[in-house]
Amino acid sequence: MRRLLILILGSILLLAMCIGKTSEKLEFNISKEKIAKEYFGKNELILATTTSFCATGLADALNKKFEEKFGIKVKLICVGTGKALKIASLGDADLVIVHAPKKEMEYYKLKKDAEYVYREVGDFVNRRYIMYNYFIIVGPKEDPAGIRNAKSAVEAFKLIAKAGEEGKTVFISRGDQSGTHLKELSIWKEANIEPKGNWYKSIGKGMGETLITANEMGGYTLSDIGTYLALKDRLKNLDILFSGGKELFNPYHVMVVNPSKHPNVNYEAAMLYVAFITSPEGQRIIYDYGIKFMIDPNTKRVIKGIGKRLFYPVAVGEEVLKEIPEWKP
Repeated sequence: MRRLLILILGSILLLAMCIGKTSEKLEFNISKEKIAKEYFGKNELILATTTSFCATGLADALNKKFEEKFGIKVKLICVGTGKALKIASLGDADLVIVHAPKKEMEYYKLKKDAEYVYREVGDFVNRRYIMYNYFIIVGPKEDPAGIRNAKSAVEAFKLIAKAGEEGKTVFISRGDQSGTHLKELSIWKEANIEPKGNWYKSIGKGMGETLITANEMGGYTLSDIGTYLALKDRLKNLDILFSGGKELFNPYHVMVVNPSKHPNVNYEAAMLYVAFITSPEGQRIIYDYGIKFMIDPNTKRVIKGIGKRLFYPVAVGEEVLKEIPEWKP
């Protein structure tokens, strides 16, 4: 019965999306108290997610709007992608937002049945592409490794390793099996370099702490551009020294924990969250975030945007997003 209700809610949301071009304001016309108490049984949703989603404040922005509409509180577990996937696969979270596609596919599995229909049989279901940004290589303004003119991320890493071995610089690695760390390791592998020695510092920290450490030590690191821009005022010694190229593309997906493996999860509320974050309203928040406004993840206060988009929404076309009213938190 509860799954039927979530399908009904999804249909209502889809209808709202369809009439978005003729409606001045897109709304979910359902009592949030009724949804939280009657449809879902419990009014808390546990989201395990990457630190970049948290450190930029985007998670707080989306969750604030979701809670306002549905009366369902979102509890965040902010860790690296690898840990987020592991935690949720054990049934200790209801859904994940992560950014390491190859790692995600170790948990999200499809099986073709006798009727040639693919079914979701892994730890997660309903995988949806929600947004993207890019990885960047940041380092000291004087650029002792000389990566500004590198033609690829692989070449940049080779130059950093050479300078490191010569005692000219250091590289700060997250070392936490996060999406960013896995991307870093893939670049070292492509460069045929096993990073080790005094110049390679693996600190086992989140993106924000890694950037601050690189700033303090005058070293290089790999970062998602969103976290770097959000913390730029605290990173006076770092510049973006290399960006661009398909190898630094950084997609984010949302996935719901498979209720057939973990019946205890708040599956219906998780599905509603997916519907919200991929709706025109949720995607418009991502579209405006960083340009119009931001939320300080420490104080939870709304602050002025920096005039730059931190993430790019993909679930809804830009022509539709521009017709959706701005959210003013």
